[in-house]
Amino acid sequence: MAKSKPETEENIEGDLPKRTKITKKEFSLDDFKNKMNLDENVKDKDITWYELSPAFKKATGLPGFPRGYICASRGFSDTGKSTSVFEAAVAAQRMGDLPLIIDVENNIDWEHMKKMGFKFEEVVDENTGEVTNYKGHFIYVNSTYLLDNYGKKKDKNRREPSIEDSSRFINDMLELQENDQLPYNLCIIYDSIGVLNSVQVLKSLDEDTNNNNMWNAGSIEVNFKGLWNHQIPISRKENRKYINTFIAVQRVWEKSVGGKPILENKGGKALYSAARLFISFGGVMSHGISKLYATKNGKKIHMGNITKCSVLKNQIGGGFGGVSLEGELISTAYGFIENTKEAINDFKKEHLDYFNNLLGEDGDDDFEVIEVIEKVSLKDAEE
Repeated sequence: MAKSKPETEENIEGDLPKRTKITKKEFSLDDFKNKMNLDENVKDKDITWYELSPAFKKATGLPGFPRGYICASRGFSDTGKSTSVFEAAVAAQRMGDLPLIIDVENNIDWEHMKKMGFKFEEVVDENTGEVTNYKGHFIYVNSTYLLDNYGKKKDKNRREPSIEDSSRFINDMLELQENDQLPYNLCIIYDSIGVLNSVQVLKSLDEDTNNNNMWNAGSIEVNFKGLWNHQIPISRKENRKYINTFIAVQRVWEKSVGGKPILENKGGKALYSAARLFISFGGVMSHGISKLYATKNGKKIHMGNITKCSVLKNQIGGGFGGVSLEGELISTAYGFIENTKEAINDFKKEHLDYFNNLLGEDGDDDFEVIEVIEKVSLKDAEE
């Protein structure tokens, strides 16, 4: 019996053409790229920003958060991290982009948002006079929504939403956008990473078995990898109809290395790896909080917190990459202001009615502003 002819690249049938010798003179790289669909190289849209307060710009050297990027703010409680992302939500709304707010902490302060310039209408119950909802140019979901519309559909006995639920919700919104059923650029505000547990952790807690915090970190990496590494960055391309931005708050915890405290990000390092801009608020060595109070005639009201603000990571394009400054600012109910006597006096004059209403005075701005350093335990700072 004659032996069959051995298979070679010249006689194997397939999609690739038979190999033939081509000289460099005959070869066209452009034709090759076209044949292999390798000729697409779409440039990015010009960089644009959700501009934050002038105080943030001075502290960081950056206008704010860039559109079309993964961005994050981290820090302990009362350091200004949430103020930064909600200033971005205000800027997005002003530009006509749609803020998509995912409040897994169930901690949003609507009056605070209103003071910062966020536009919404209160829905009032005509019978009781109580505010029952808020409506306007934004989408807002909390943990109850995620549990009822995602968690319980997977497991009707579930009592908490999961990391996976929040990821599915975002992907559903992006799919609706892709199909022009949600025709807006999206500014996704996630407050905050490190709050929700994974399905695996929730199951272990329910069954009273051992669990591992690394399960949460693994779930975040798996479920958000496509969003952070592909869906958001690709929206910057000029051939994409919409541009989308992801801005998250990330909780922190402290550990000691060689006797020195360092901050670690709750929920693992996946967000830090994916983010092109990562901002840190507050200190590391101490959890004392410098609070400012307006005081007059024995009355005292909280005016704001003095906080450090530093750029931990900056891989933004458009000539802004590498800017890594550290400054100080004051986080107030109305947003950030500079920590200077002039800025504080301007703030007092601009919001005189607010202060006079709370201090029970009329007319002038001669009330005193004092600084009080409050010691906060690590446990309280984490909460």
